[in-house]
Amino acid sequence: MTRAGRLTNNRDFTRVYRKGTWKRGRFIGLHFLKHRGRYASGSARVGFTVNRSLKNAVERNRMKRLLREAFRLSQLIIMPGVDMVVSGRWKKESEPRLPDLIDELQKLITEAGIGSIASPCEKNISENNLD
Repeated sequence: MTRAGRLTNNRDFTRVYRKGTWKRGRFIGLHFLKHRGRYASGSARVGFTVNRSLKNAVERNRMKRLLREAFRLSQLIIMPGVDMVVSGRWKKESEPRLPDLIDELQKLITEAGIGSIASPCEKNISENNLD
């Protein structure tokens, strides 16, 4: 994931939380904001957050790594001009498996109407265009 495809500023996260809408799953919370006007054609951006109720930084970092990996493997095509914040919502004792996270992330994004699951042909075409 390139730097242009990530939310990096606190201001961007705050804008998505305040002006956007959200969906909640069992393990993941998804906040998203669809841009209008000249920003609607920009690339989709995503940010990952974890609640600080997990006191251990190692556990918080593991949760963010799992979320990033689930997003990477989910094979989703996201609409341009969308900012998303993916939040981990599970406890340390009940950590989900990666396939469960991928399924839930795909479900939340398609239900929100901001993306779709790529077919194998589309995935190969998009990978070839990145070279």
